[in-house]
Amino acid sequence: MLADLLHLAGYQGPLPQTLEARTAALRGRLTGRRVLLVLDDARDTEQIMSLLPGTAGCAALVTSRRMSTASAGIHDLPLSSLSPDESVELLERLLGRRRVHDEPAACRETVRLCGHLPLALRVAAARLSRRPDASLASFVARLDSPRRRLDELSEDDVGLRTLFDYSYAVMTLGDQRAFRMLGLLPYPHFACWMLGALLGGDGERATERLVAGNLVEPAGTDLAGEPVYRLHDLLAVHARERATLTDGPRDATEIAAAQDRLLDAVVLLATTAYARGARSSDDLPPDDTPVPPVLAGHDVERLLAHPTRWMRANRSHLEALIEDACARGRYPAAARLTDTVLATLGEPGDAPRLLRHYRAVERTAAAAGDERLAWRAAYGRAQSLLYEDAPRARDIFAECVQAFKRLGAQREYLYGLSGLSYCEETLGNTEAQLYHAREAARLADRSFSPDDKGVALRALGAALHTAGQSQEALTVYEEAADIARAQGLAQAEATTLYGLARSAVAVGRLARARSACGRALTLYEEVGSAHGAAWITLMTATVALEDGTPRESASLAARAMVLLRECGDLRGAATAMLRRGEALLADGRPAEARAVLREAVAELDRTGARGHHARAVALLTRVEGETPGASPAQP
Repeated sequence: MLADLLHLAGYQGPLPQTLEARTAALRGRLTGRRVLLVLDDARDTEQIMSLLPGTAGCAALVTSRRMSTASAGIHDLPLSSLSPDESVELLERLLGRRRVHDEPAACRETVRLCGHLPLALRVAAARLSRRPDASLASFVARLDSPRRRLDELSEDDVGLRTLFDYSYAVMTLGDQRAFRMLGLLPYPHFACWMLGALLGGDGERATERLVAGNLVEPAGTDLAGEPVYRLHDLLAVHARERATLTDGPRDATEIAAAQDRLLDAVVLLATTAYARGARSSDDLPPDDTPVPPVLAGHDVERLLAHPTRWMRANRSHLEALIEDACARGRYPAAARLTDTVLATLGEPGDAPRLLRHYRAVERTAAAAGDERLAWRAAYGRAQSLLYEDAPRARDIFAECVQAFKRLGAQREYLYGLSGLSYCEETLGNTEAQLYHAREAARLADRSFSPDDKGVALRALGAALHTAGQSQEALTVYEEAADIARAQGLAQAEATTLYGLARSAVAVGRLARARSACGRALTLYEEVGSAHGAAWITLMTATVALEDGTPRESASLAARAMVLLRECGDLRGAATAMLRRGEALLADGRPAEARAVLREAVAELDRTGARGHHARAVALLTRVEGETPGASPAQP
């Protein structure tokens, strides 16, 4: 390289033989001149130090993945990918304005799949230019397959694969292994503990080396405050290819061992987070099978400083690992994750995703002959459908109850009865609701844990309230709230306080209802449950209405309606609509109340909330009977 630079600088005569002599000759040729040296893709600082000009007026522009900026006179200028708009502009210049503007959506997708990298965009434009009649959409279809993407963005010796292969070849063996391990992750973003679990070693040091090599980049922090890093989308494709290029049983064994270490680490963290209260009120607890201590205790403590936040921060990875565990036959680990994570994080509107995961566990467990785990997954399906399709959820709960009873799975039987009781409440079957809740409470009086008793008491409190026995319900709820508080179960306590407030309103204890709502809202906000916070806002609207402040009630109900819709709980939003109609009516605004109640009747009918629907019809009939010129209410 020095020889080439000397010739370019006009050096005449035989070339000096030693590095020092050539360096001195180059510096001599540059003396008194203003020269910019452009050195592309330097391996490291050592490779180019002898080439850097040492005279005033000269400079060097060096591109590199691994240059140290610690030396004097070297200034670092990080380069990121192009922005989406810049990428479209470049493609337009390379391909022509008409072709890009004819297919704007396909153009945006093309630049996204090219990772907004100039080289990828140039290769894509070159290929498209040779096929002027081909649509961008057809090219997008080819790029959309991760297995073919690098092939589509490479031509002969030019393209991303050549660039990535060279970068990989000059890595140390340790960095190559770390890079390959990242290819086993389902998403390009990750935290250091994930890479550490895959490697079975120090994930932070490995990540630091990959950052220094510009292979990954910092991407801020996650919801739990943990630093997150990101592998460029196209580098993630390359890492995945490298991870799956096995040369024999030894490589395949290493990959399987890495996947198992990550899965075991996730199960350990999820189980610990669940045990520390990161759960909803009526989860079916996971099996108490011991979990391998694959992470250091101090790492577990740091990561789980806020258990529910950790679960929410890592949800996408956890869901992907459930599917992977089922595919690899590790369905007990997948079942543990569904029981600890999905039940905790599931919100209305999530049903399609949750059902997919529960079905995967159910099928895999059933195929392995593990009937109890298969029925536990069916219970999870029923829970997922509770807000989406109450009749279907009731049918599945009923099947689960029969299966758990037949299998002698008493704890699961209790939870199944509780779930069945809630379904009957939604469907307006008070007698059946009370029967199942009493049976669950009878079971809980045996040798079950306080958590299990709290679940049964919540179901019984709800059933007693629905049956008009609100004073008895209030007593039951107070006991359940004490249990949840003593166990440190924030979300369970908040859910109990919701029911407590409802019963307190029914018996005229409005001060107790308000205090319960305030405490519950604080707890829901602490655990990050937007759905719970929305429902307690609705309960606070009910308290305000009973307390003689209908304007406050109407405002709170409107807010609850928006929040519940955002959570995907359409039945809840319709209930909030009914409450707002009641408040408007009490506030002397019948015309507004009529419009709201009409919409509430339609929504409650569509979502199958029979009890609330009947009340909405009755109120609407009354309002329209009192409003001149109004058409009669439709049941």
